[in-house]
Amino acid sequence: MVGALLTIIFLGVPPFYFIDNIAAMVPNRVEYVLSDGQRIVGSYCHSECELTGLASLCNILGVPNLKSLNLLVFSYEGGGTFKIAVFDKSMLEIPVHVNVHQNVSNSHAFRILVHQSHMLEYCHGVAISKDFRNVTDLWLTQDSFIAYSDNRCWRFEIKKRRDWTRTEIHGGWIQFRDDMQLGIGDVCVFQFKNDTLHNFNVRVIKKIHITS
Repeated sequence: MVGALLTIIFLGVPPFYFIDNIAAMVPNRVEYVLSDGQRIVGSYCHSECELTGLASLCNILGVPNLKSLNLLVFSYEGGGTFKIAVFDKSMLEIPVHVNVHQNVSNSHAFRILVHQSHMLEYCHGVAISKDFRNVTDLWLTQDSFIAYSDNRCWRFEIKKRRDWTRTEIHGGWIQFRDDMQLGIGDVCVFQFKNDTLHNFNVRVIKKIHITS
């Protein structure tokens, strides 16, 4: 069984054994499988030897960040799949349950409310709210994604600030804005396309203008 042969356990940064012997076989797109069967889409950055995309786990457990947890055990099963077990300070495994109130669509999407600054001739960046870190944490410091609407598509360049507290679109926005004829108050909804990290379906919810 390939999965059994490749199974390792680590906490935090992958150990040298994993990096030296197994990391090369891990695809860029990975999945984390929780004890209740839930799957979280993530990524593995080979240049940084870093796993990303665990913000959704914090949302599921109701904790502000991973530092709030005592121990995370990752077991690599092969094929880009990691099983995750969470332990408290008494070293007892914390059961993970599906939050029936969680909006699944929101966990795989982000929204941008169009502001006046986004309509300038030279827009210097469109910030993605920290509310959508479960999506933005999947991206590298400098990355890109493609958004699709009907038979059209746009490529967006994204950058993260050095403190990783803010993610911004720095390329592609102006062309998208003009093509979609956006206005102040419109909402752009970007939804994962086929659970991929860099392809999104996009739709625009136009602001409703009420006239007396």
